[in-house]
Amino acid sequence: MRKIIFSITVFFVTLLAFAQDGSLDLSFNTDFGSTDKISNVLLQSDGKILVSGNFQNSYPDKKIIRLNSNGSLDDTFNPEFNSTDVPYMSSIQMDGKVLVVLNNSSETQGLVIRLNADGSVDNSFQTFAGANGSINVVVSTSDSKILIGGKFSTYNGNNVKSMVRLKSNGEIDLSFNYSYLDNEIHYIKPLKNEKYLVIVDNPSLFGNEIFRMNSNGTPDESFEVNRICGYIPFSLQSDEKIVLQESCIDWSFGGPPYDMLYRLNTDGRFDNTFARISFDLPSNLFWKTFSDDKILVSGIFNSYGGNSAKNIMRLNVDGQFDSSFNGGNGPNEEITHAVEQSDGKIIVAGNFTSYNGITRNHLARINNVTLSANEFKMNEITFYPNPVKDVLYLNMPNAISVNEFEIYDSLGKKVSTNTLSNNQINVAELSNGVYLLKLKTDNGVYSNKFLKN
Repeated sequence: MRKIIFSITVFFVTLLAFAQDGSLDLSFNTDFGSTDKISNVLLQSDGKILVSGNFQNSYPDKKIIRLNSNGSLDDTFNPEFNSTDVPYMSSIQMDGKVLVVLNNSSETQGLVIRLNADGSVDNSFQTFAGANGSINVVVSTSDSKILIGGKFSTYNGNNVKSMVRLKSNGEIDLSFNYSYLDNEIHYIKPLKNEKYLVIVDNPSLFGNEIFRMNSNGTPDESFEVNRICGYIPFSLQSDEKIVLQESCIDWSFGGPPYDMLYRLNTDGRFDNTFARISFDLPSNLFWKTFSDDKILVSGIFNSYGGNSAKNIMRLNVDGQFDSSFNGGNGPNEEITHAVEQSDGKIIVAGNFTSYNGITRNHLARINNVTLSANEFKMNEITFYPNPVKDVLYLNMPNAISVNEFEIYDSLGKKVSTNTLSNNQINVAELSNGVYLLKLKTDNGVYSNKFLKN
């Protein structure tokens, strides 16, 4: 009888571990109420999840909370600042400190404060008077400085043009001089080469534009400026190509018609290799690329290019519909934020109160197995035995070199990391259960699950 029970248990756990991409992860749940509102979600390096918003149902005395990787509340995190407004967490610095935006309701003042790892205010960061208007975006740079953009003309009493850079202690960095349009900044995205992509208001184009900025604040003239209608963010793939949505007809650069996703090359020119497929009159579109360069898309829609897709889907790297992803009926309302955990699963947040008919108030986790952009090479990697007792043996193509491996438990916690030796990994010390193996190779990251017994 014990053998039968054990076999059923292993079978059930294996089914959960290999659940189809897009399905709801039932092991993740939170205490959010139906009327709570989430303003942002950030993922810490240790796998814990920071959530800001208005939690009148669940945590009425908090504006920022931290969750463990399984969705339970981490009560060791206790923000101490007082604010009648809903704070917006904008960025986590490399030292783990959190940058938080506080805009007053009249949009006449915007402040940036910094929290320590336990939620206490970092008093070494000088706040001063802040901006004389609203702050839309805060970005931590690779040299520990801070870029701030929004709708303001002064910061700490200094005249600026809607963007300012701070030193790590909060003082204005006078060596930075933003010298482009003196209009509202909506979005700033760091690039690998110390440059930035920026969305800025441009009334002369009847909308906004996306341009590339050098590290000193000057525009990069080698990037072709593009008009976009309304404030529509974008997402970057690993090669820094830019995925956007066009919500108006814009043929100035041979762009797509209404409600298509499209892609720009790294020089800002239209990428004709990306599939141009229309939705069936969608609304509230949200999209984001992840470590495998595939694109998660959510909104209110029923199909994509003739393929059935209810409010959520995944596109391949080239924009084609990915039929291996199935979210069922998906979220009943829009998704507004998404972050990828180390095991490839995706935390989504938004205005929804259910996912595929199952109650999930504003925060959920969906299954997602990440593969390298070079999938045809990475799929040649195999390992055995599975289930395994002591040692995993890897079969590797000669063209792939593994730099490091990592093993994560079912809660997303890293339990082992090392360099690979003789294509073998000793797992004898691991407890019985399901684990995720990640191999860091020259061609990308390979991920797959195994059962230790």
